[in-house]
Amino acid sequence: MKLPVDAIGPKTNMSTTTATQSRSEVDFSEYVWMGEELEEFDRKCEEEFWEEQFIECCFEEMIAEEENRLLEKNNEQAQEEQQLAENVQALNLDKPELPVITFQSLLNPNAPVFIPRSMSTDR
Repeated sequence: MKLPVDAIGPKTNMSTTTATQSRSEVDFSEYVWMGEELEEFDRKCEEEFWEEQFIECCFEEMIAEEENRLLEKNNEQAQEEQQLAENVQALNLDKPELPVITFQSLLNPNAPVFIPRSMSTDR
């Protein structure tokens, strides 16, 4: 059975206009909580990211300070070694006079070991 076009026309026009209105005026208030949860999740992720970046920067700074401290310590040791070498050179241990003094010594290398009377146990 066919219906007259006038009977169908206005009904379909009203249903399409209400469907168009309902599409443009969709109430998303039921889904707002999802958006809030996503924003909270994003905020937490970003916060964790910045915290990790901060910790990484702190470690890099700490390592750089440690390297600087070790370099300063090595420089100080090198300066001390250089000063000791200069002091040894200033002593001039390679003088030819020292062997002459030992040959002219009056000490007896075959003499018995000296033990003071106060330390001896025989009284």
